[in-house]
Amino acid sequence: MKSKQLILHRQVQDLCAFDLKHQTKLQEDTNYNDLMAPIREVNAELAVLVPKQALSSKAYTINKNNLFEIMVGNCAKVNDLIISYGTLHEFEIFSSVEGCFEHQLHNCKEEEALIRADSLLSIVANNATQATAAKVDEDLKSALETSITNFSNVISAPKDFRVEHADITKQIDVLLDKYNLLVKRGLMLYMRSVYAESDPDLFDEFLVIMTKDNASSRQRALQGMFSNAKTGESIRNVRISIDGKKAVTHRGKQGGFYIQTLSAGEHELRFSKKGYLDVVMQVVVLPEHTLQLDVKLEAVETNKPVMA
Repeated sequence: MKSKQLILHRQVQDLCAFDLKHQTKLQEDTNYNDLMAPIREVNAELAVLVPKQALSSKAYTINKNNLFEIMVGNCAKVNDLIISYGTLHEFEIFSSVEGCFEHQLHNCKEEEALIRADSLLSIVANNATQATAAKVDEDLKSALETSITNFSNVISAPKDFRVEHADITKQIDVLLDKYNLLVKRGLMLYMRSVYAESDPDLFDEFLVIMTKDNASSRQRALQGMFSNAKTGESIRNVRISIDGKKAVTHRGKQGGFYIQTLSAGEHELRFSKKGYLDVVMQVVVLPEHTLQLDVKLEAVETNKPVMA
């Protein structure tokens, strides 16, 4: 959920909680209830759409991760068989295959893992006789090819996810725009004219909801600590970039950090500090969820990137 959407949605929820809290006092105020009725409807519709928006993002991520694990599993099976055969029979094309063990595929970028898997499939296809002797049968080759295709499709063109997510987001925007108009052109003016003097405590409580800084209480997108990989000592002033751009980061005195706002989805994070290896991470940020990252930096002379 976008930050502006989140702030307004929380305001709608707070206003409806206020409405429920004071329903006994306000139930006989016909004008107030006429103004609140469409706002209650907006809140009810948002209660359905907001979880759907979060689930559409989460469902895409889960599906992609599942397809990745299937591809990695098939690669690992084929890789183990052909390396064993190549080593035993001194067939260098097989024995010299690199980068396709399960842990190696997990520790590289998804695009790189896809390239390695496709290369492995080509080696098997170009050496069919030896592959068969290595017990890489047609079912396993077919499973590897299918898993590569499925994973390639989901990371290169997540069209269904984007269309669904964009449609839900648009519906939420329309509802929040409607809410804004209902408050500014109706409810705010009415509450001020009727209750500012007759019931100042009630009006002040209402006004706090309308004016409070929801951004300050917004859930953090991610947070964590920096420490020396060898000594465990905290590290301060680490540079953070997200998707190649410098991030707006809040830092603590003991190596802690947090990032308040970050869109849901996949991001590449790079952590850099002079005298340490860069650390690069692929992460998935979920709506309404704080991602915890404890980053260990390895002290070296050069600033060579390390994939994590």
